[in-house]
Amino acid sequence: MYHDKHSAGFVLHHPPRHAKPSGHSAMMRAACAFLAAACLVLSVTVYPASAATSMSSLQNKLDKISASIKQHKTELSDAKRRKLLPRPSSLS
Repeated sequence: MYHDKHSAGFVLHHPPRHAKPSGHSAMMRAACAFLAAACLVLSVTVYPASAATSMSSLQNKLDKISASIKQHKTELSDAKRRKLLPRPSSLS
């Protein structure tokens, strides 16, 4: 079998561009379009304003956690001070 030196050894066959798509692929495209539209509508109705309030909600949570950490630090330092201070009953 003889091939030209510039030939890759195989030929790719493409369907003609004017070929009409079969009914199955048209039905599949319609089903995919419908599913995409349904997902879009669902995402808009279920989560309408959560993105707008999420930053303020996260900031409030961060503020609460920061206040809790400060409170625990002061309680820990107070407990250490109490432990280091001599008790009046042990002095006598």
